[in-house]
Amino acid sequence: NITDSSYIFMGLPVHVVENDRLLMSIENNLQSTGLSIHFHGFEMKNALEYDGVVGLNQCAIPPEGKFDYNFKVEETEGLYWYHTHSGNLGIDSHNMIKGPLIVHPDTVESRKLVDELNAFVAKDQVGSIVDYGPLISYGNERILFFSDGFFKSDTLLEMTYLSGLNPPVQLNDDGFVAANMEHEFGTLNGKLREVIHVVRGGVYKFRLLNGGSHFVYRISIDGFPLKIIAADSHPVIPYEVDEVILHSAERFDVEVTIPTDLASGDTFWIRADTLENRKH
Repeated sequence: NITDSSYIFMGLPVHVVENDRLLMSIENNLQSTGLSIHFHGFEMKNALEYDGVVGLNQCAIPPEGKFDYNFKVEETEGLYWYHTHSGNLGIDSHNMIKGPLIVHPDTVESRKLVDELNAFVAKDQVGSIVDYGPLISYGNERILFFSDGFFKSDTLLEMTYLSGLNPPVQLNDDGFVAANMEHEFGTLNGKLREVIHVVRGGVYKFRLLNGGSHFVYRISIDGFPLKIIAADSHPVIPYEVDEVILHSAERFDVEVTIPTDLASGDTFWIRADTLENRKH
């Protein structure tokens, strides 16, 4: 039942407003592995019991168990994400669910937008075989959630990554280890091939996030400079670059200006290269 609009490698994008409450109900349907949800980038100053790191500040949700996350969002506006944790209780659940989480500023305009997005979710218009594009493409913002993917289990990947028994398969341009396993495939917004729609003359905020576990990505858009305006949910003095190096769990907001002289239907590649030496 997989369609071209399926988002099978990314969870539901979550949109909240500063200082509101985030409610998320989790039901663990795994047969033998406990898990939790970690809200990556959140400091959780007054809600550490909901931080979701198994064995540190939360017990795992057992198989067939349920748990409700309910806490005040005391974070600054920006791009975050959520993903499952499992501690040492079965690392195959580490990447069971992951998706972007946007904290919007506490303004009238943002509240109206978030209400509209949440109304879309409430209408059951989302799911593994339904296009929830409106949640990643809204106004002048576009979410680009990159991730690596493998045909091997997470257990085998972690053993390969941590054991140090395998020599590196590739080096980067500086001669350092870029990877100790082969890159098998990558996804953007949970898809093997994604299309980001824009209008000529527009100025867009692209929210870039690396939700992968093992590979660093070199992000670029053919013919377009990227003006970095935020890093890991914090504003920075804007500066232009040709590409962004995006490590695991890193987030960047970049501004992209679309020229007015483009023709309707013009297309440009969004590239996510791993850091292996380009000469090889």
